Parts: sequence; C-alpha cells; structure tokens
Amino acid sequence: MRRATEHGFTLLEILVVLVVLGILLATLTQGMRFGVQASEKQARSLQLVTDLDAVDRTLRQLIERMKPGGFTGKPPFFVGEARLLSFTSDLPEAFSLSAREADITLAVNAARQLRLFWEPHLTARNGRAPAPASTVLLEGVDHIELSYWGTDGVVPGWQTHWQSQALPGLIRLRIVFVPGSGRLFPDFVIAPKRDRIRP
Repeated sequence: MRRATEHGFTLLEILVVLVVLGILLATLTQGMRFGVQASEKQARSLQLVTDLDAVDRTLRQLIERMKPGGFTGKPPFFVGEARLLSFTSDLPEAFSLSAREADITLAVNAARQLRLFWEPHLTARNGRAPAPASTVLLEGVDHIELSYWGTDGVVPGWQTHWQSQALPGLIRLRIVFVPGSGRLFPDFVIAPKRDRIRP
C-alpha cells in the first residue's frame, strides 16, 4: 500500500500534460503561420498601392501636360483607342533627356506589362532626336480599358474611341490585372489641360 508521503506523477497525468503541450504548440505554430501570411499579404498590398501611386502620378503628369495644338490651327497629335493611347506631351524632368517634348504611347504588351513608350522630338542644339525608349510601369496586367469624355460640340458621354480634332475633356483608364491575381484598383480619371497653347 502506497504511503501518503510519496510524491510523483502517474503515467496518465504525464500523458495529459503531453497532450495539452502538443495542443498549445500546434496553436502557436498556426498562429505564427497566420501572422507571417498576413504580414506577407500586407506587404504585397502596400507594394501594389505604391506601384499604382507612381503610375498615377506619372500618367497624370504626362496627360495634364498634353499638347493641345498650335496657333496655326494644327490639331494635336492624339490617338485614343480602347486599349491604346498616344499623344504629344512634355516629359518629366526625371527622364533627364535633352529633348523634353515627345510622342508618348501607353499600351500593354504580350508579356502582360503596362509599358510607356516615348519618341522624343528634335532638339534645337544638335538637330536630331534622341532614340525612342520605353519603360515598364506595371507587371501582371491583362489589358487596359480607355474611354474618353466628349465636350466642345462632341456627343457628350464616355466613348471608347476618340475621333475629334480637339482633345477630350477627360480620359479614364482602367487597369485589368491577370485573372487570379486578386488585384483591383479604382479607375484613373485625368483631365488634359487644354487651355495651354503651344507656341
């Protein structure tokens, strides 16, 4: 018969403690995994917002500087289609080119990249234009959807193709990402500053 002064744990008590510790470790591991996944998802979301903010600022600056045409009545260079936009504008100083004015095209290529192409105009100093160039604005873009708001005698409303001799009142850009990416972003709506006349 066991004496009352003996101390120790029975096998059943040890098994219960081991089961409880196992449950605690499993819960902590799941919690850490969830925390790491949430942190990675937040980092991806912040990166996307940062990228889209840079795209927004770049396109807004280019479209707002769009050339509206000259004093001679020459219409502006502007091609507005549902999936492509071309126009003449002043390049930002960050492009650090000798020629500031350029013909610019925005489109998505076969590699699912939103690309900005530009072809600088002739410079007065050397009489020749720098070579055309391009840069990737965003990766993983399925396509873009462009529409144009008509004013100045044009039928008002959003149109998928622009055919007027004047610039549109507003340009709306929707970025459609590749299926399954889970990325969404509001449309960009930008107004060209059409009151500036090219000298």
